[in-house]
Amino acid sequence: MRLNDVAANALAPAIASVRRRAIISIVILVGAIGAIVELTIAATLALEPQMGLVGARLIVAAIYAFLILMAVLIFVISERRASPAAATSAPLRTAQLAENQGRVTLIAEAVFLGYSLARRARREFEDR
Repeated sequence: MRLNDVAANALAPAIASVRRRAIISIVILVGAIGAIVELTIAATLALEPQMGLVGARLIVAAIYAFLILMAVLIFVISERRASPAAATSAPLRTAQLAENQGRVTLIAEAVFLGYSLARRARREFEDR
């Protein structure tokens, strides 16, 4: 078993999960777009006798503009709430970065040690 086989076997379940979620998300997105198109047509047809063709389309466009504005406001507000983490002091950020790099280094060393021990064991087995 090679190092790349070990990595592939370790990542296979995560990749399969991401692939499944991506496919489900695409199906949901296509369904949502279809529903939005149908709702837009239905709303335009329902408003057309009272408001006229142009007025109905302007009302539907105004509703979409309002929804987009609300989405942007929610995004901005959520980003402002998340920003205190970005406002941490420079020494604290440096310490967190060093800790993360230490973890990555430790994992890399463990992988390389395991690989070298496996190669040594394989050579000893082949020499017998």
